[in-house]
Amino acid sequence: MRTILNDQVIYFDVDQTLVDHLYQSPEESMEIGVDGILTSVKPIQMNIDMMKLLKSQGMAIVVWSQGGYRWAEAVVKALGLESYVDLVITKPKMYFDDLDCRSFMGERKFGFREKMEK
Repeated sequence: MRTILNDQVIYFDVDQTLVDHLYQSPEESMEIGVDGILTSVKPIQMNIDMMKLLKSQGMAIVVWSQGGYRWAEAVVKALGLESYVDLVITKPKMYFDDLDCRSFMGERKFGFREKMEK
């Protein structure tokens, strides 16, 4: 069992949060490989900078992805974020709790999309 020894835990998704698959400028992209498959992505610097800021403020950082822990780990390594990330996991499929997650997680943060919509 792995225990994060911090009560302030922040979760970052990978796709469309740390890296963008929908970018328009190929010259700004990078390729990340998992299981021999290369995926071209563009880092989303605003959210990467937020991760670094939150880590500097003492938060524990978990990176997760619906694409699985291997994809999440490959992105963290490709972006050079290993020293900022405490744990990499697959995004949960379900959870068991007496509380709805919205009651303790608060408002969803999604700086990249919010900036795009304004």
